[in-house]
Amino acid sequence: MSQPRFTNDALYAAAVGLAIRSGSLKRKAEASPEHSHSSSCSYALIATDGRLIERFSLQKVQAWASERDKVLNRIEGRRKLQGLPIEQRLARFRSWPEPQRALAWAVSSGQPIPPGRFGAGELLTAVLLLALFVLPGVVFLIWAVPRGRSYRQALAILVRQWRASGEPDPVDAAFRRLVSR
Repeated sequence: MSQPRFTNDALYAAAVGLAIRSGSLKRKAEASPEHSHSSSCSYALIATDGRLIERFSLQKVQAWASERDKVLNRIEGRRKLQGLPIEQRLARFRSWPEPQRALAWAVSSGQPIPPGRFGAGELLTAVLLLALFVLPGVVFLIWAVPRGRSYRQALAILVRQWRASGEPDPVDAAFRRLVSR
């Protein structure tokens, strides 16, 4: 199976996110998109002063870029922005619920993204398992309900972090893609 092809902007944003998560980068502004580059098997995140911040395997950077894309695709209401002038897109985006805006900010700033959620797919799975086989349905619910609770808690923490940072709009290519689709 071939790896998805990501733009340089997407790879850079993913590498910044990984570096922030690992602690080797404090602020996104310290990294240089012009100097950072990928090779056939790695991605070198370079600082504005030319020093190497960290080198990641290309597979790891692509996996994180893919995760960022999944989160952006999960943000509801994104398709309603299509075809609107940019001012209206930004105004509508700013009127979205705080968790959705905080997720978009987290994707663009390299903040940790809450893992998983208990959504419609999990609910349908639980109902089918309960209808067909009671015991597997109960086991699935025992696993899924705490997972959903931890997602909501992690999302609440993310919203608090977003508020503490001044409720900024996301600024990287992921956000431009979000409001330009």
